[in-house]
Amino acid sequence: MLRTFLSESERARQELDIQHGVHLDSPKIYRALIDYFDVSELPNEVLFKELTKDQIVKIVLGYDFERRSLITTVILDESILPEEVPQYFEKAIIKFKGQQWEIHNSDHDFPSSPHAHDYQNNYRLHLGTGELYYKRKIISRISKKDLLRLRKRIIEQVPNIQLPLLLV
Repeated sequence: MLRTFLSESERARQELDIQHGVHLDSPKIYRALIDYFDVSELPNEVLFKELTKDQIVKIVLGYDFERRSLITTVILDESILPEEVPQYFEKAIIKFKGQQWEIHNSDHDFPSSPHAHDYQNNYRLHLGTGELYYKRKIISRISKKDLLRLRKRIIEQVPNIQLPLLLV
């Protein structure tokens, strides 16, 4: 399946480049497919879709790449994750006493608009309630103090951002 996906994806990339004038690298195409199928928690699910070159081209041509553009990355001095929440590491990005949260422009998917992503642990954070999600399930809630601190840091970096209504 992997070999087939890579082959079809490369053929799609070439067609997008040559016939449609859309110049994308393979990781951007893969990211578009992950978003299209809403499988960010299990990105390898894209492989099981058994997509053809034509299907990939059609999806990518209809995909809004601007919708997921990064607004900012917030790095905290210390983690805001509650102690009972497990942390998963697929790859290590070392930050002393810290954590990295990413907020994307017009990120209208689950759970709030916008919301924060901790890609290292595959968590999403509702920026209005502080609810912490893993695979679309609430697993915990960060403290109000930490949520307010995070929101303040986001606003400092992106003053015109519209955060969700604070509900804590």
